Amino acid sequence: YGWSSAPRSHQGALYSKRAMGEDVVRVMEELGHVRFHVAAHDRGGRVAYRLALDHPGRISKLALLDIMPTFEMWKFIRATGAAPHWPFLALPEPQPETAIAKNPDAYFEGLLGQWAKNPELRGFEARAVGQYRAAWGDPLHIHAMCEDYRAGATLDLAADEADMTAGKTIACPTHVICGSTFLTGAEPPLAVWKRTFAPQATGLTLDCGHFVAEEDPDATQASLLKFFG
Repeated sequence: YGWSSAPRSHQGALYSKRAMGEDVVRVMEELGHVRFHVAAHDRGGRVAYRLALDHPGRISKLALLDIMPTFEMWKFIRATGAAPHWPFLALPEPQPETAIAKNPDAYFEGLLGQWAKNPELRGFEARAVGQYRAAWGDPLHIHAMCEDYRAGATLDLAADEADMTAGKTIACPTHVICGSTFLTGAEPPLAVWKRTFAPQATGLTLDCGHFVAEEDPDATQASLLKFFG
């Protein structure tokens, strides 16, 4: 996403959340940090909670923005047909890449409009959206996004299921911030985290859509500052 590197991959191999979590560990070590706080949204949140499960000594506090665990998302998708972009983006290469490349702006802006409470994206800084357009039109980044979801449907799902079977939970304090429009009909994300990987999690729901940092920056910032202390 954005202008991060986007190496070629096959069947999600380089984009599993376990692999990307290990990238985070290497970066933080180079910056001189053995333990650190993490706040992450959506796909980044999936990297963050996988990192917390795989490397419990690394993260001192974890904040997750508008997500629930990957294996729970797949259960909900299969039961309801919600979030059709998940199975679409996880299709074998090059099916989704080819379809998206025909008009990346229409595809991705359509998703942003669906997920924001205000479909006109009034909560988004225009310069930021301009940067998004420049990045998501690049074929390597389109491929990387699809590989991210392919990993989510296979490698990430398997890792979650293995940890649930083993009774593994996140060791550090965990805080969940979600928008009020999260997946109509789904169990509230905080309740899902408490039932699964983060039994002691705290959290709150904001009156906004999926993009809590853009749509309600003041409340998001206040909650994160209070949590991280």
